[in-house]
Amino acid sequence: MLEKVKVFGLLFLLTAAGCKTTEKSLVESASPAEVQVLATIHKFHLSNPNYPYAKVTQLIQTFNPDIIAIEIRPEDLKEDTTYLKQFYPLEMRQVLKDFPLEKVRGIDWYGEEMRGKKMPSDVFKNEQTELGKIKKLEREMNRDSLVIPRLAPLAELGKQQAELARTAPPAVLSNGQYDELTRNFYEVLDEAVKDTRYETYTNFNRRRDEIITENIVNLVQENPGKRIIVLLGANHRNRAINALEKMPTDKVRLVSVED
Repeated sequence: MLEKVKVFGLLFLLTAAGCKTTEKSLVESASPAEVQVLATIHKFHLSNPNYPYAKVTQLIQTFNPDIIAIEIRPEDLKEDTTYLKQFYPLEMRQVLKDFPLEKVRGIDWYGEEMRGKKMPSDVFKNEQTELGKIKKLEREMNRDSLVIPRLAPLAELGKQQAELARTAPPAVLSNGQYDELTRNFYEVLDEAVKDTRYETYTNFNRRRDEIITENIVNLVQENPGKRIIVLLGANHRNRAINALEKMPTDKVRLVSVED
């Protein structure tokens, strides 16, 4: 009889533990993911006194995320530094050194031709590759006398972006002001190359932003109740933040960046 009581007691404990686990899972799944989208500024972190590289790490630590999404392709996350530095900015690579790999998710995309493959070192220079052709189009666009006058308004928008990147703290870079400049910049660029062969260049850039955004949205949907920080170069942030703002409030809660 005593043995039966012991067995019953053990079963009760196991069942109770299972209920608690299930209850916790249900609560977690019912909670929205808490998401912070942090604009980064690549090489400007070297010269911006209000936003050095160390500040990026500090902001991630302060947010204390379950998941860190970075502007590196998923297939490249386990590559070594020599490989990564050819294609990705330092603040993204630094995440892989400062935080556990199991927390990190890659959200970048460099074209279908390179999907699932290791990229060759000359991928942007080799005009036989998709990325090489895109870079060639960009160079030709910037030298085309017929297109250059249409690109003129970009100079002022780019100047305003650069000024923010040189001086603004992270909260300002993530408060929507830079995002609006980016939106205007790409509207002007798209109109300037409309019905020209350079649309291939702008379409590729747009598709990259769209896939990055899709990856972020999917990550949020697949991780209810988690704290997720997304590191994005400032020029990519506007499309992503717009998509997240359109998601139901029971799926995502956006957390503003504070200095």
